[in-house]
Amino acid sequence: IQKMGSVKATKENKFSSGPISSNFFSEKSQTSLQGVNIIKKEHLLISEYPNMVEPNADNFPLRNRIIAGLSQSLFVVEAKKKSGTMITIGYALENGKDVFCLPHNVDGTHYCNSLIKEGAILIENAQDIFSNLNI
Repeated sequence: IQKMGSVKATKENKFSSGPISSNFFSEKSQTSLQGVNIIKKEHLLISEYPNMVEPNADNFPLRNRIIAGLSQSLFVVEAKKKSGTMITIGYALENGKDVFCLPHNVDGTHYCNSLIKEGAILIENAQDIFSNLNI
């Protein structure tokens, strides 16, 4: 999603940013970022880690904190009950951000419907987002 957003932003002369969960210079970071070189060249990559920190699964929740902090609001398309998305939602709510959710069929695998029941804003079309953001 991050790569797609940055490619679209570039085509429309817009800006995007991408938090990463390690330093910029490690070999593992360079390998994982090959698919998003466009972000490195034309947009903003953000890391809070010093040079010696390698990519690590424990760092992803902290990266989600940066994502929530940079966002005006959060649009959730899919969320499992135990997921990075739920961590990002928690950070967004802690900081008073609106959380928008796309509803799903009732099959118990997606948490978006529960989030809507708990107060997330139901999104059925793009106009719903624009209206809520006063755009």
